[in-house]
Amino acid sequence: MASISPVGAAAASSPSSHDYRFGPIRIPPTQVFVETPLSVGLVNLKPVVPGHVLIVSRRVVARFADLTAEETADLWGLAKRVG
Repeated sequence: MASISPVGAAAASSPSSHDYRFGPIRIPPTQVFVETPLSVGLVNLKPVVPGHVLIVSRRVVARFADLTAEETADLWGLAKRVG
């Protein structure tokens, strides 16, 4: 299984260095456990089952279909690595 590169402690401790969003909701850096240039893995504060996380695009769009092919591939690639 491929290893996941977690977000460094320095990035997690300086909220102004990143602006993470899930739609209109601002996500604190402490909830981000992995990131790529185009996608972010978020800890779910109210998981459906233990270990449930969210993989989201960095760019907020109205519909999944609005993501570019590169963003879509990156998102699914990260989901596969995490899963």
